[in-house]
Amino acid sequence: MVKEELERLGVIFEKLNIKIEINCGRSILRMVKCGYGCSFLSKGLLEKDLQEGNIVEVKIRGFNARRWYYIVFPDDSKTTFLANSFAKFLLSKTQENIIKDEERVNL
Repeated sequence: MVKEELERLGVIFEKLNIKIEINCGRSILRMVKCGYGCSFLSKGLLEKDLQEGNIVEVKIRGFNARRWYYIVFPDDSKTTFLANSFAKFLLSKTQENIIKDEERVNL
């Protein structure tokens, strides 16, 4: 997602000086705080460190990356009351572009 958005802005991803890739946000944050570069991370993970001044946010003009999350149900569409309530809660919090397969998701 980040690569595609940077390329849309004209950044050639292969020319970036990437030395390491890590999939754990907390590990990435620790490395950045220790001075080992910079990264793209979810703002929710960063709030405390941003408030405390441990890190700084850099805004990139025109950069607008969004992630997609999916709600997954069992194949037979039978869910517990709790699972169904949780899915309804999640869907009530979404802002735009909800894609639902009405035949498979009976909320």
